Amino acid sequence: MKLLPPWHNMLSNAHCVSAWSRCMGRLVPQQKRLAQLMVTIQNVTLEQTQRNAALNEMRQRYKEKTQQLADVKTICEQEARIKTLEAPARAVTGGSALPTLWFHQPPGGRGVSGAGAWC
Repeated sequence: MKLLPPWHNMLSNAHCVSAWSRCMGRLVPQQKRLAQLMVTIQNVTLEQTQRNAALNEMRQRYKEKTQQLADVKTICEQEARIKTLEAPARAVTGGSALPTLWFHQPPGGRGVSGAGAWC
């Protein structure tokens, strides 16, 4: 086995210290950058959560407005149907839009207020 001179250990240690210093010199900026990126990720995650909440609220409002529109369309269709039925009803009832059958004597001769009245 070959014996190494005593200064070899010192050179070896100096080389390791130098290499370690170079690594640490690169590591510190990388750690700072990592910390910045972590803060950015937290901020973006918070912003995304807020935007998702706003989007869900908009979806709910859209759903409600769509239902309101469907209700209005149904009402308009029903009113149009009523108008188409009013003209024949007026012709039958002598000008009144609604028939007044419940005010007349029902078939069978019973009065409106009597037992078995129909309305």
